[in-house]
Parts: sequence; C-alpha cells; structure tokens
Amino acid sequence: LFGFFVIFCFVSGVQTATDISGGSGSGYPGQWENAMNWIKTSTPEDSVIAHWWDYGYWTQTMGERASVVDGGNAKGWDHQLGRYGLLGREPENYLSYHKTHEVTHLLVSEEEIGKFHAFSTVGSDENFDLRSTIGIFSIQQEQEVRNGSRLIYGGAWPLDKDYIWGNQVLKQGSAYVIGFKLDVVNGTVYNSHVALFNGKNQYDVPLKCICQNGECRVMNEDGFGGCLILAPQFISSTEANPVGAGFFVSEKVEDTLLVRLYLKGEKVEHFNEVYNDNTPLGMYQGRMIGPIQIWEMDYPAGVEADEKYLERSPYG
Repeated sequence: LFGFFVIFCFVSGVQTATDISGGSGSGYPGQWENAMNWIKTSTPEDSVIAHWWDYGYWTQTMGERASVVDGGNAKGWDHQLGRYGLLGREPENYLSYHKTHEVTHLLVSEEEIGKFHAFSTVGSDENFDLRSTIGIFSIQQEQEVRNGSRLIYGGAWPLDKDYIWGNQVLKQGSAYVIGFKLDVVNGTVYNSHVALFNGKNQYDVPLKCICQNGECRVMNEDGFGGCLILAPQFISSTEANPVGAGFFVSEKVEDTLLVRLYLKGEKVEHFNEVYNDNTPLGMYQGRMIGPIQIWEMDYPAGVEADEKYLERSPYG
C-alpha cells in the first residue's frame, strides 16, 4: 500500500509539473528577441548597453554585447544605475555616469513602469528621495458637459510624500489618488482635477500638469504636483480610445531622465533614438503595453568620467 501511495504521488506530481510547464512560456520571444537581434546586428561589437539589471544576461547572451549591470550584481552598481543612469536629473551627472561606464546605448521598456518602485527605491538616498510608483488609471465614465465632455478616470496611487490641502495633512502611505476628472473640448483638456482620499474623506483638488500627444502643459500652477500622461486604451487591435488611459508621475520623479525620455516622449539632448519597435504606450484589454526603445549616446565635449560612479554602493 505504501508503494502504491508513493507511485501515485510521483505520477500526480509529474502530471502537475507537466501541465504547469506546458502553460508557461519565455518572456524572450517577440519584442525582446527583435530588440536583441537589432543590438547584435546593428551596434559595434564593443558597445555597452545600459538598462535595469533584469535584462543583463539577455543582452550578454542574445545581444552579444556588454551590459553595465546584470542579475549577478557583482559590482554593486544597481544603486548608481537607478539614481544616475535612469533617474538622473542634471545632465552633468547622468552624462558623466554613462561616460564613466563607457555606455554607448540606453535601453528602456514598458516593464520599467511596473518596476519603477523597485529601481526608484534602490536608487534613492537614505531618505528615499526618489522612491515612487507610476499610477495607472483608465476611463470609468464619460459625461456630457457644456461645450464638451467630462472624462472620469479611476485607479489607485498611494501618495509618496505628505501633502497639505487646506487644513488637512494627507499622509504618505495612508492617502491615495483614486481618480481624475478632465474636461475636454475638441480633444483638448481645459480643466483638470484629482480626487484624493485619506480613508475617511475625499478631496477634489486642481491638478497641476497634463501631458497629451507628447506635449505637457501646466494647468494649475498651484495644483497637485506631478503629471497625468494620457495614453490610448485599446479595446481591440483596431479600436481604441486615444485618451482612455493615464499614467500618473509624481513630482518627485517627473523631471528624471527615464520619465522624460520614455513616458513624456521628450527629445533629450545627447540621446538619439536609434530603435523603437513602435508598440504604442497604453493599455490593451486591461494589460499595459509599450515599446522597447534604444537611444545612442552622443557625448558633448567636456564630459568627463568620474571614479565615484565605479564605487561599490552600500545601497546595492
């Protein structure tokens, strides 16, 4: 009886493992395979690719090029890559960082939106000055109003710092952005508000910034900081609402390199786009989609390498 029991457990385990294996797949084929083939065939052999560590081994084995960091984290460089290579603000810092590591290309994918909390935390100082997330929102209602329409977006984004509204202090970690209200005429937003919730009360606050079609506008100078970046929401491969989704970026990180290049679509000096698989940044049937983009570095005269960017960081 014991022998039959052992055999039954073994067969059952094998069947379960087979079923799980059959339903699993690699994340490599498709976008990543195309990007790595491009790197392998279209960049010099001595190229160095900067990106978050997750893709390091793919770049080294499939793209046959060096990466700054990888899953082994042998140099302890993840902190500096997050802080300067991806979320740098001052050109003299992020250009010097990349020059120090002899970076020729920077790669960003839509996966960085979901991983933003990870590398913004790793890249922060001891006070978590960069730690944040990207809020993801989608249209819940559309109402007719005078001269246009009102778009109501729903979602949830935890405040990444304390915020004062009137005589109320909305605390980081316990208060949330739960939605946005945009008034639109002929496709252009002319009024914008954010809904804040502290667990008891909801507050309707003017929103400072809206980004649409690659252009960012200050809507309310004294409004809630950060930017809502409007993006398409695809119902099918042929049907989409061009402003059906929104990515909210905190004022803590809205002027960082990755946000400017990838989310806002800015042309940043000395970063020349050389690869884009043209996947639109947005939502498809509830799933986030976006392109893999690669920029080639064009260092201006005077940018110097700095040994401090090669130091092993105590933050990881």
